[in-house]
Amino acid sequence: MNRILRHIFIIGIILSLCSCVKNDFSEPGILEGEATVELNFGFKDFEQVSLETKSTLDFIPESRVSNLFLYIFVNDKRYYAHYFDKSSLALDLEDLRDKKSESWIVNNRTSESATTNGTLRIHAPICKGANVILIANIDSDMLNISPEKLNMISSMSELKAMVASLNQEITSRNGLFPMSGFVSGSDPSSGPAAVDITETGIYMSGSTSSRPTIELERLDAKVVFNVRVATDHELTKIENGTTTTQRLKEFRPQSWQVVNLPKGCHIAAHFDYDPELGIFSTSPVMFETYDEKSFTYKGSNGKDTTVVSPVNGFSFYMLENRETPKNKVTSFHERERRNKDASGMYVTEGEVWTNAPEEGTYVIIKGEVVMDVDVSSEAKQQQLSADVTYYVHLGDISKDLNDYNVLRNTAYTYTITIKGVNNIELEVASSKKDDGSAADPGDVKENEPGAEGMVYIAKESIYTFDAHYGQRVFSFDAAYIDPKAVTWYVKTPFGREGTPDKIGEIEIPSGMDYEWVHFMINNESDSKKYKYSTDGGNTFTTTEQTSLPYSHNNMPYPGDSSDKLMNVVEFVEYVKAQKVAHDNGADNDFKTEFDQDWFDWYNDNQPEGQKISDPKTLINGKPGPWFRDRIYVTVYVDEFYYDKDPITGEESKTLWKKFVNQPNRIMHILCDNDKSLDKASSSTGSVVTIRQNSIQTPYNIDNQELESAWGCETTDENADSYLWYFEGESGQGLGNNRVPNDDLKNTSSDNGLYNTARIWGCVKSNGTSGGSWEEVRWDEYLDYDRPNDYKSENSAYNILFLKEDKACLKYSAMMRNRDNNGNGIIDPDEIRWYTASIGQLESLLLGELGLSEEAKLYPRKYSSVGKDEKYPAGHPYEGIRKWKFHVVSSTRFSDGYPATLWAEEGASISGYKQWECATFSVKCIRNLGIKSTDVDSFLYDDAAHRPQDLIKVIKPTGTIGTNSVYKFDCSRVNSKSKRFKTSIELEPYDENSEMSRLYDGFETGTLIEAAARVGVDNYAQLRTMLQQGKSPCPDGYRVPNIREAVLLHLYAKDSKSWWTSSSSPNVESCRIYTSTYYSMGIFGNSKNGWSGGSTGSGTLRASWNISSPAFGSQGNINLNGYKSQNIRCVRDWDPDTDL
Repeated sequence: MNRILRHIFIIGIILSLCSCVKNDFSEPGILEGEATVELNFGFKDFEQVSLETKSTLDFIPESRVSNLFLYIFVNDKRYYAHYFDKSSLALDLEDLRDKKSESWIVNNRTSESATTNGTLRIHAPICKGANVILIANIDSDMLNISPEKLNMISSMSELKAMVASLNQEITSRNGLFPMSGFVSGSDPSSGPAAVDITETGIYMSGSTSSRPTIELERLDAKVVFNVRVATDHELTKIENGTTTTQRLKEFRPQSWQVVNLPKGCHIAAHFDYDPELGIFSTSPVMFETYDEKSFTYKGSNGKDTTVVSPVNGFSFYMLENRETPKNKVTSFHERERRNKDASGMYVTEGEVWTNAPEEGTYVIIKGEVVMDVDVSSEAKQQQLSADVTYYVHLGDISKDLNDYNVLRNTAYTYTITIKGVNNIELEVASSKKDDGSAADPGDVKENEPGAEGMVYIAKESIYTFDAHYGQRVFSFDAAYIDPKAVTWYVKTPFGREGTPDKIGEIEIPSGMDYEWVHFMINNESDSKKYKYSTDGGNTFTTTEQTSLPYSHNNMPYPGDSSDKLMNVVEFVEYVKAQKVAHDNGADNDFKTEFDQDWFDWYNDNQPEGQKISDPKTLINGKPGPWFRDRIYVTVYVDEFYYDKDPITGEESKTLWKKFVNQPNRIMHILCDNDKSLDKASSSTGSVVTIRQNSIQTPYNIDNQELESAWGCETTDENADSYLWYFEGESGQGLGNNRVPNDDLKNTSSDNGLYNTARIWGCVKSNGTSGGSWEEVRWDEYLDYDRPNDYKSENSAYNILFLKEDKACLKYSAMMRNRDNNGNGIIDPDEIRWYTASIGQLESLLLGELGLSEEAKLYPRKYSSVGKDEKYPAGHPYEGIRKWKFHVVSSTRFSDGYPATLWAEEGASISGYKQWECATFSVKCIRNLGIKSTDVDSFLYDDAAHRPQDLIKVIKPTGTIGTNSVYKFDCSRVNSKSKRFKTSIELEPYDENSEMSRLYDGFETGTLIEAAARVGVDNYAQLRTMLQQGKSPCPDGYRVPNIREAVLLHLYAKDSKSWWTSSSSPNVESCRIYTSTYYSMGIFGNSKNGWSGGSTGSGTLRASWNISSPAFGSQGNINLNGYKSQNIRCVRDWDPDTDL
C-alpha cells in the first residue's frame, strides 16, 4: 500500500506595491495604510497513482482552481476577506494590473507536463503578525459551504472550528475539489505562522527577506484498490495416501463496498480530532477497471513465480477519518479480527471488532474464486468454486500495522493478491471434532479473519445456467454416492438455505425453495458399449450385453404434468435406493460404460512396460476403473422467475423485486456440507452443483411507484456460435449485398415482445397494430435430441438446440423458452423470453451498473483482444476483427433491417450489416410483474400491454421548436447507474466513467447552432474548453453526456424543428455534441481511433454524433466523424421537487 502526500498549490507573495506610510513593526496588529499586493500561486506536481480508475478523476480536475476565498487575520480577528470567482477573472497579467478592484488570473493544468498557476491582486491592510488562510473551490453541490457562509466568519477561531459536511452521501466528486491552506512555519503541524505585510511585500514575521508560501491541501483522500490473481498458484496436500492439488484459475469480481465514511470534516487541517457528524456506507457496486499485468508472487513452495494475470480495480474519494485502534496487532490479518459470542457466532452489533476501531473505514470485496482440483485417485479433474468476502480496514500499513487513519490530501493504493481459499477451508475443517460434533470456539483455526466464503467442490460438474429455462444432461457415478451420507442443499432468495431436516431417514424439505429443478432418467442408447457383469467380484464377461448404456443426448421436456419428472427430494431418494441395490448386487438402474478418460489416466500413471492396450484386461482380477457404473439424467431448470412466493404461496405484483439482481440460486445434488462455527464460511462437496444467474434489470427496485419492468439474461449462449442473424446467410454481405428481409411490421423501439412474435411468425399483421395469432410448432425450429453443447454439422460451432436450417440469431431466443404444456405448439403464455428492442438495448446501457459484470452489453473478453486480431480463414466470421461486438435487436430499422447496437462503441446504432460486420449477438429480455398470457399482449404496442417505461419523458406541448423543453425523469433507473447532482459542467471523460451517467432527471435548454461561434469547431476544442473549467452553455446549463444524448435521440424525435431552426434541415447540419469521449477513440486507447484506416480529421473517432430518427436512417448515433455542428444544453432536474 503506497501512501503519497499530495501538496498541490504553492502560494507566495511575489510583490507589494506602494504605501507611503512607514510603520513600526515592533508589536502585532493593524498599522496605518493599505498595500496593493499581487499573490502568485502555482502547482507542485505529485507522483501519479499507478492505476487511474473511473470513479476517481485524473490530474486535470484534481489540479484545477475555479474560485478562491482569502482571509487575513490579526490577533484572531478578521481584517480582510474576499471571494474570487470567474466574475473577477482578468484576461492576462497586464489586464490584471490595469484593474482597480480585486481580481485574479488562473491557467489551469491541461497536461501532465503543465502546471496550474495564476496571480491574485488584492488591497491588503499593512499589518504585523497576521495569519493568511486560503480556501479554494467552494462548491455547494458537494459540501455545505458557500461564499456567503465563509463571509460570515469573523475570527480565525471560527474558521478553524468550521465544519464542512457532504450534501450528497457519495464517494465521487464533480471536479471541484475543496482545498484549504495557510502560511506555515518549519513545522506545519503547529498551525498558521505569522506574516508581516509591508509596503514592500509580505514576509515571514520578523524577517525582511523570507517570503511565505501557502500549500493548499484537498479535504479529500483518494483510495485505489487493485485486486490481482496469483494465476496457477498451487497448494498440495496429502491425506490418507491421496494427493490433492488445488490450482488457482481465476477471480471473478462481483462487488465492492465502503463502510464507515465520514459525513464531514473540518475545513482547516491539522486538528487532532474529527467532528462528530456521523458516518455512512455505500451500496455494493461492481468493479470499475480491468487490465492484465505481469507480477511476481511467492508460491507455496517458497519460489517466485511470474505471471501475466488480470488486475481488477476500483477507487473512491472520502473525507478525512482519524481513528485509534482498540488493541495493538503484530500481523496484518489480526487487523480484521471480529468478536464472537459464546457460541462462536460473529457479533453484529455494538463491539464488532476485536482490534480495529468501531468507526474505522473499511472495504468489503466480494467475488468468486475458481480453481481446478487434481486428485491422484481420480481421472477427472474436479472443480472448486468459492463465493468469497474480504474485509480490509484502511490506513497506512506500510509503516504501521496499527494505523487506521485516512488523512486528507493523501492517496492510498492497496494491492490485494488472491492465492486461493485454503484458510477458509481450514477454518471450516477445524470447526468440527473428529467425532463430527462442534469444536470449542477456542480450538477453531482462523488464520485469515478478513476472509470468509462458501466453498464447494463438485466431482462431476459445477454448471451455471442463465436466468431463462435451461436443460442439460448430467451423469451420476455410483462410486461417488454414499447412500448413508449424501443429501441435497439449496440456496435461493426465498425460504431456508441449507439441507433438509430429517426424521429418521426421511428428509423433510419444509420451508425450502426446491421445485425449480427437475430430473428425468435418460433413455437407453442406440449404440452398444463395453459391458461387464460380476459374480462374487471375480468374473469378467467380455461379451457385449443386451442391456445398453444410457443415451448421452438430452430428452425433450415432457410437460409440467408428466409423471416422468422428479424433484430433487424424489431424485435423491431414487438415487440412494439404486445405490443400495447396486451395492447389494440387486437389480438397479446404474449401467456400465467404458470411459476413455479413465483408461488414459490409468496408463498415464503406469510405468513404461506396464501400460495396457486392451480395456478388457483385468486388474487384480477385476475390471479396470475405466468401467464406470452411471445413471444419465436430463436436468431441467426453470426460469429464475416466481409468479408467487414458493414458501407462503402469496401473490404480489411486485414480487419480482425480491428475486431480480440477486446472487445465483444454487442446488448441490448428492452432497455433504460443513459450516464454520461462526456460520460465515462453509465447505460443500457434491456430485453435481447447479447454479443459476438471476434476471438482471436496469430498473430501480426501490422505486415504490414501479409495479412492472423488464429484465435480461446474463449472457448469450450463442455468442460463441458465430451465427448470422438470418437463416441461409453466409459471408459478410454488407449494404446492398445483404440477404432480402421481409417487412414483418416489427417496428416497436420499446417492445421486443411485440417484435419477436412477428419475427417468429406467431403474429401476422398488415399494419403496426392488431393482426392474428398463428399456430407455430416448436419442432420447426428446435431439436432437443442432442448431446450437451451440440456442434453444427455445417460450421462445427455450438448451436445448442437450434435445427441446422434454423441456426441463426433470429430464432435463438426460442431456446430460452419451453413447451411447458408439452403440446408441441408455441402458445402465447410460453413466449416468456424475447429478443430485445433497440430501445431496450439502449436502456441496458443507461442502467448497466445495476447489472452483473457478465450481463453488460460489451463482454469483457472482447475488450482485451488485440486491435488487429481477426478471425482466421475458414471461420464463419473470417477476416472480422475479434473485438468488435454488435448486438442485433428485434426492431426494424429505417433501412429495413434489424437495428443493431455497436457494443464496442457504447451507443452507436446502425442497420444490421449496414456498414460493417462483427461478432453478432442478441440479448434476451423477460417482462417482470406483467403476464403476457393473452394474444392482445402481442398484437398491440401500447402502455396497457407492456411494462412501465424505464424513462418517463415529459414532452413539450403545442408546436415544437428549437426552444421547446423536454424533461426526462430517470428515477426508475437503478441508483448504482446514476451520479451526483451538479450545476456545473461534467468532466469530459469516457463512456465508462461516472461523468457519463444519468442523474435523477434532466431537462433541455438552449440550442447553440453552429457551435464554432462559441469556440467549438470540433470535439477536441470542446474537450479543452471543459477541461479548463469553461462552458459554452448559459449558467446552470451544460453539454449533455452520452447517456443523456442517447435519450435525446430516442425520445426527442417528434419534430426536426427541435434540432434546427433551418427551414430546410438536413441531418449533417443538425448533429449535436456530447461531452463524453469514446474510450477506444483518439482520446482513449486509440484502438478504434479512425474509420477507413485514414488519419485525416474527417474520419477521426473522438466522440459521438447524435441526431434524430426524424431524419431517417442517417438520423442515428455514430462515431463516423470528428465534429458535430450544434450543442443542445441541458441541466440536472429533480423530478420530485421541480415539477
